[in-house]
Amino acid sequence: MSVYGIDLGTTFSAIATLDDIGNPEILPDIDNNKITASAVFVGESKKITVGDKARNLGNTDEKRLITEAKKHMEETNCVFDVEIGDWTEGVADQNTKFTPSDVSAFILGKLKNNVSDIKDVIITIPAQFDEKSKVATKEAAQSMNLNVIELINEPTAAVL
Repeated sequence: MSVYGIDLGTTFSAIATLDDIGNPEILPDIDNNKITASAVFVGESKKITVGDKARNLGNTDEKRLITEAKKHMEETNCVFDVEIGDWTEGVADQNTKFTPSDVSAFILGKLKNNVSDIKDVIITIPAQFDEKSKVATKEAAQSMNLNVIELINEPTAAVL
């Protein structure tokens, strides 16, 4: 059983595993990037783009660029509305309004695509994450068919 480590960051995210001799290795994506921008772009046709390509698309229509989802994980009834281009109160509709958990799931999905056999993960989270934020992070992972072995706060992960 391989367990992968995911840093689901506010600005950038990455996925890692241990190589054959036990050294940690950050896995590159299809474009050979080892880090992924934690950005999601929702196109006019509702097409979801994640990462650096999303940031680039956001240069042409910044209202449709979603960033900093992790900062809103604890907020109930919080959605990013691409029609106004900001986080606001509301209900997700998967067309123009997305919860922080939805956005995190899109980012996790991109990271998951870096590895063919990924199932079990450990995700780092901020030390100050409350229970709502932890549940939302787990739900995001589960929606991408990832089994969260543990959520570990970032300072603890740094010590390990």
